[in-house]
Amino acid sequence: MDFLQSIDRSVALFFGALDIPFIDYLMVFFSTIAELGAIYILIAVCLWAFKGDRKQAAVIIVSLLLSVVFCHILKDIFDRTRPFMELGLEIIVSPPLGSSFPSAHSSTAFSFAAVMVWFYGKRKPLFAFLSVFLAAAVAFSRIWLCVHYLSDVVVGSVFGITVGILTLFLCELVQKKISKKHKN
Repeated sequence: MDFLQSIDRSVALFFGALDIPFIDYLMVFFSTIAELGAIYILIAVCLWAFKGDRKQAAVIIVSLLLSVVFCHILKDIFDRTRPFMELGLEIIVSPPLGSSFPSAHSSTAFSFAAVMVWFYGKRKPLFAFLSVFLAAAVAFSRIWLCVHYLSDVVVGSVFGITVGILTLFLCELVQKKISKKHKN
């Protein structure tokens, strides 16, 4: 455990020492658009309204909700101090509330990406690629901005993928039960 904490601290200190204004701007942008799942909700609404992909939009919303709820439960359980606070690093964003582990931004980003890849990976690979790119950019932004440790982001990302996949299977089960009920 000390080894992982050492890596976390080293990575945070490395990024905390960087000052590259253009990349800072990009990282703030990616982190901000993902705040409260805003970009994913907007995409789900667009899928619903303009593409008629109502099932996909509904699964995205359910996945986001589950990801946020369970991630915040884990945050309360682990109550990890954020790197900028623990290491005395200056940050360029408003200090986030709550604890650090796991990263809810990463969790929702990869939950969204998992659903998008499932639904659009073969039909519209650009959608799938862009969702994974967005998820990776959001997750990386949290490390760059020193509001999460590397392990917060990795665990949040894996958790989000897991929630996305489980949501897909849960929604399939519900849909089958509803279809079966209507046939009887």
